[in-house]
Amino acid sequence: LLVHDPVSMEPVMAPGGALETIEALRGQGVVRWIGLGQRRHDFHRLAIESGRFDVLLTFNDFHPLRTTAATGGLLERAADAGVGVLNGSPLSFGLLVADLDDPAVWERFAWQPRERERCVAFQRLCRARGLS
Repeated sequence: LLVHDPVSMEPVMAPGGALETIEALRGQGVVRWIGLGQRRHDFHRLAIESGRFDVLLTFNDFHPLRTTAATGGLLERAADAGVGVLNGSPLSFGLLVADLDDPAVWERFAWQPRERERCVAFQRLCRARGLS
C-alpha cells in the first residue's frame, strides 16, 4: 500500500498518522508492503531514513531524458537500505514515443518545454539505430 503524493511528510510520519495506520494494517495481515509514491526526493530520503518503508515509487526521474533518481543518489540510498524502487513513467509520460511533429503533443507537454530538443535527439538516435 502506497502513501501517494502527500503534500507534507509530517502527517504521514506523525503519531497516529497515515504510516502508523498502515503499519497497524500490516500487523493485521491486511497489508504486506508499505510504500511512498512521490516525486520529491527529499520525501523519499525521509522514508528511507525512517526504516519504515519497503518500496518507493518515483516518476519521470529515470529514463533517457532524465536520470535524477540515479544522479541524485536516490537509487543508491534505497538499495543500501534494502528499499525497492518502482520506476513510474519510464517513457516520460509518453513523450519519448510521441509524434513530435504533431503540435498537439507540445500542447499536452507544455509543462516540459526544455525536454523538446533532447526528446527530438533521442528519437533521431533510436531511428538511426532501427529502434522504435
